[in-house]
Amino acid sequence: MSLSRLFVDHDLGPGIETPTHHTDTLDLQTVLSGSVDLVLDDGAHHLEPGDLVVLTGVDHAWRAGPHGCRLTAVLIGTPPPDPEADSQ
Repeated sequence: MSLSRLFVDHDLGPGIETPTHHTDTLDLQTVLSGSVDLVLDDGAHHLEPGDLVVLTGVDHAWRAGPHGCRLTAVLIGTPPPDPEADSQ
């Protein structure tokens, strides 16, 4: 089984909100600057520079603060199962 990883930086302008979404990876997200609300099923969680969250495929959205924010993310995952490999 191979392990994949992706490194991403996100810049969100002031007040920008992403649509609710989820990933099929383990996501390590760190706030580098500004502020952002991580919106989950149980409400918004305010994050500041240095805060780190671990997302495990849950539905979520991001809402940038009044000065915007910069996030860095490491997405770690494995490829989806190959049904043909199971039948061999």
